[in-house]
Amino acid sequence: MRDQYESIIGRNLVVPKLYAISAMCTCFSVYEYNKEMNALSPPSIPSDPTYVTDVAPASRWNYELLEDVGEKKMRELVLEIKRICQDITESTSPNQSGEGLRDQEAALVKLGELYRDQKYAEGLADQPLAGVHVVHCQSQNHEAQLLLCPVRTLLDYFAVIPDSLKVQMKALTDNIAWAKKEKRIFLKHNL
Repeated sequence: MRDQYESIIGRNLVVPKLYAISAMCTCFSVYEYNKEMNALSPPSIPSDPTYVTDVAPASRWNYELLEDVGEKKMRELVLEIKRICQDITESTSPNQSGEGLRDQEAALVKLGELYRDQKYAEGLADQPLAGVHVVHCQSQNHEAQLLLCPVRTLLDYFAVIPDSLKVQMKALTDNIAWAKKEKRIFLKHNL
């Protein structure tokens, strides 16, 4: 797990915290990288001078998903990750670089994937409009390229959510109305 973190941490990380879960059956351990402190917890297991293969202590997997405490922890993590993704998608500045917009687009799509996997059509319906506003400050030439992919992807996620046609239609008409109001004709026609 630490190797995966080390490969990610060296890049320009835009999130203040990065979570990972290590699971063994229904037991799991939560890894957390804090960008501000440049710290990863739980701490690494020190090498043992006697044994060739170091073994992680069983207490490392301290949450049981089928128990109330484990379920509560998992739900807290999901809510925290949603909040972090929402913060990224809403933090738009007029001078934002292409890389910043790509980060926002990726966060928007990941949040959409969470809503899709949870079959939460109403949450997913809010995402395309957030995606449209992410690039609101950008020139119209670049907007179509940046917007079409995440909005189309998010709208396609409705297909796997049962009984979501009404919510999908409302999200689509809201996006079309916004594109029309903002005179984003190319986007409106594609939607």
